[in-house]
Amino acid sequence: MAFEVERRPDLIQVVITHEDEVEASWADLFVTVKGSSLVTGSAALTKAREVAALVAALGGVGVPEADVRVEDVAAHVESGLLVKSSSATYTLKVRCAKLDALADVLGAITSQKNVRFDRIAWGYPESDELGTRWRVDCATRATARARQIADALGVKLLGVHRFVEPDLQVAASEAEPGFAFGPARNRAMGSPDLGLSVTHSRKVTVRVLVEFRVAPYGGAEP
Repeated sequence: MAFEVERRPDLIQVVITHEDEVEASWADLFVTVKGSSLVTGSAALTKAREVAALVAALGGVGVPEADVRVEDVAAHVESGLLVKSSSATYTLKVRCAKLDALADVLGAITSQKNVRFDRIAWGYPESDELGTRWRVDCATRATARARQIADALGVKLLGVHRFVEPDLQVAASEAEPGFAFGPARNRAMGSPDLGLSVTHSRKVTVRVLVEFRVAPYGGAEP
């Protein structure tokens, strides 16, 4: 029984890498507040005295109450009864939407007696426009390189056979096309007493693969 062998087109394969650096656009600050009373839910922002004092201090440096979220409340029971007078530990998340105010926000947090600053989680923009611009740059460079290679080989470039677009959700390995975040870079600014960075950036790598069909020796498509 004869089998027909599939004929693959003549191809030039080009891999293009684009690297850029993206600045963080916001920061989430996680803090712990020791409270003398127990208030559950978002009501703690106004009714738990120590938490309310922190919210007021943050408001003074431009952080609205809407950007402060109660993540967890842990009650401390000594008599075996859970009452409003029971002490509690509150875990809060504070969104700092403007990084140029981060030093002031950190100062407002650390100035409170019953508040402990825990950590920063940096936020990066997810811009479709930015991703598209990087893809267009890669496609433009791939086309120019393929034309140069075709001219050097004496073949005619016919068009695109396959374009492997990066997946923004999966970090790529070094050998595969894709989109990956590199190691973060910190740049310390503000008060040296904090020992923290208040600006943050990450290198972003976009890698694409494009296959171009060619006609051998400048001839027509077979």
